[in-house]
Amino acid sequence: MKKRILACLLALVMLIGAMPVMALAAEPEAEKPASFDWEVSKSKTATALDADGSTRVTLSLPSAEETLTSDVVFVLDGSSSADANVVKESLKLLDELKQAAKVNGATVNVCIVKFKRQAFKSDWFDLATNFEDIEKAMSTKYSGGTNIHAGLLAGKEALEEHTNVSASRKYLVLVSDGSTYLYSKDGNWASDTPFTRSYHLDDSYNSFSGGYWDEGYYQPNAYPEVNVPRPKNTSDIAAWQEYLKDVEKRNAESHGDDYDYHCNYDLNFNQGKPSDDFKPQPNVPRSASNRDMAFYYADQTWQQMRNAGYNLFSIATKDDSAGAGNSDDSHSFMNYLNGGQSLNFSDIKNEIFYAVGAGSTVEDIMGYDTSNGNNYNFDLVPGSLILTVGGQSLASLRDGNTYYFGDADVSKTKYRFMVEYTFANDGTEKFVWTINEHVSNFSRVQLSYQLRLRDDARTSTDGYFYTNFSATLTPKDSGGKTGINQTFDRPRVTFGLGDADYLLPILNLKKATPKLNTRDHFAYVQGYPDGTVKPAGSITRAEVAAILFRLMDADSRSLYYSTASGFRDVDSTKWYNTYVATLNNAGVITDSRTGYFRPNDAITRAELAAMLAQFAEKKSAAIYFSDVSAGYWAANAIALTANLGWINGYPDGTFGPDKTVTRAELMAMVNRATGRAPESTGALLSGMKTWKDNADTARWYYLDVQEATNSHTYLGAPTETWTSLTTTPDWSQYE
Repeated sequence: MKKRILACLLALVMLIGAMPVMALAAEPEAEKPASFDWEVSKSKTATALDADGSTRVTLSLPSAEETLTSDVVFVLDGSSSADANVVKESLKLLDELKQAAKVNGATVNVCIVKFKRQAFKSDWFDLATNFEDIEKAMSTKYSGGTNIHAGLLAGKEALEEHTNVSASRKYLVLVSDGSTYLYSKDGNWASDTPFTRSYHLDDSYNSFSGGYWDEGYYQPNAYPEVNVPRPKNTSDIAAWQEYLKDVEKRNAESHGDDYDYHCNYDLNFNQGKPSDDFKPQPNVPRSASNRDMAFYYADQTWQQMRNAGYNLFSIATKDDSAGAGNSDDSHSFMNYLNGGQSLNFSDIKNEIFYAVGAGSTVEDIMGYDTSNGNNYNFDLVPGSLILTVGGQSLASLRDGNTYYFGDADVSKTKYRFMVEYTFANDGTEKFVWTINEHVSNFSRVQLSYQLRLRDDARTSTDGYFYTNFSATLTPKDSGGKTGINQTFDRPRVTFGLGDADYLLPILNLKKATPKLNTRDHFAYVQGYPDGTVKPAGSITRAEVAAILFRLMDADSRSLYYSTASGFRDVDSTKWYNTYVATLNNAGVITDSRTGYFRPNDAITRAELAAMLAQFAEKKSAAIYFSDVSAGYWAANAIALTANLGWINGYPDGTFGPDKTVTRAELMAMVNRATGRAPESTGALLSGMKTWKDNADTARWYYLDVQEATNSHTYLGAPTETWTSLTTTPDWSQYE
């Protein structure tokens, strides 16, 4: 994850743990931007279409293609008297990181850079097995000078070494008081004679040369009328950028590079005689001092790493033993590197640990296209959603078109993730995935679902389908700050008329067996305005068509949706037209017999068996009843439904194919076909709909009627216990 400027972090001014010496710079809180931008590691993939024109799409945070391996480089200033406290806090952070990686099987590589006038870079260590080596590298003492530029050069080199780790999973933590006055212009960060710059004095050289006393001795910094002054008491990005740009100009105009020289020190950190490349510069107002150049070169290296996509963090410390360590420009510079914000170790831990924070959302619109000769639409297959964390599937609860994911006790009031699915009147389908916990960089979260291609009216011979129209992440950081929206890649599946393996499923899409919704238990019988449900009454063919339409799973209903029935006695203005047309298109209604549907006729047991059999995966059965001959038009359908236990025969071995079906019988048969069976009257809920003519709990149909007329969630199978009452879908939109 690339946190470009880390403007996401809270502008907190606080102590780092229990650190009596080292503290953050006490700067005024900067105004926080409305949003921030960083690149979140994410991916979206799709499998090849199967024989039903289906594909499984997977959203991943972090990216599924990315190995869960991270590089962490600490660049530590060895000049601070608070060095021991810095080490302590750094090791604490690494220990927590080690535990997180251990749990989730991730790999964390650690490199330590300590810097004074030069930098000292350790080997790479495996955090899980080399913690003692890391501690030793951090605790090693060095002395003499402050060269942030050298430390950053060494850190940059370390980050570049592992080419198998993506830039988004590389982290650098700089800890310093910011008091830099040396640099490594030639790139040799290990040199014991770093560069500094001369400045004008009456004498050509003294012990102050190369130090940070340029404010008092080097006059160009005191020419505000011609120079942009170094920012004081502010970490404002624009102010620092203006100053550093001016430093670059001053250096070019005055040929300042001519006055860079190697700074020699004795064992006591005293400068000896001038180096051979020492040359005093003239007293020119438009020139740059050694501290100007030290800030400039450090910033240049920092920006190079940022542009490479690395995650960069800077912590400003305080050192009471160093005169320049308390300088207001030193602390301001450190916070400027963070986009004007101050950081502590807790902030950094969250940024390294988490890809996105709780409250992040993803809006995913299913793929479709009706332009440029295309006419295709992918539909979500309800009940196909699977959510995993670290490869482990989470328990789920479905309430209508809302899915809740969490632990075994997942509920609508306590859940880790939520998916809300909607279907617009224009045919557009989408869901919004709400993420209610921080997503770890070391434990991938994946949401997968099945799509099915509904239409294929392409005019070209070769091309591709996009499985989604768009997928947009609205990220939040670990502190709850909202980031700028980011888009996922659009997976696509290709086709070509020469590709028989692909062409066949496309041509046979409409032959897919329609399916019943066996998961959602919503009411499919509405009852009458007078408060009755008439369990002993007959039920018409049109009413059965409405019930089966409602009970189709959303994918089948969308795939076969139609308003053109083709029956002579089904007027397009009738309330049941869409129901009949869709079932006819799906092949559920097959007994037209002379082109008439007879919507107002009472349905017979044979006719109901013929309709229900179209939802069966099996296509034949060997059960025959004494009153059903092998040549009977519905013989196979009767055998199938009886074999499945959906429509039972009578004790005398007959089926009664021409007998009409009562409303109670219809509800019992449909409940068996969809696996809906309350365990007992005690499994129901108070507050449910009740009926004047279904008050006797001893009636054989009492439970079936209540099951068919009340929308609810449930637990258990094959017998169930209701858990909550829910809203019934609005079916009137189809009438």
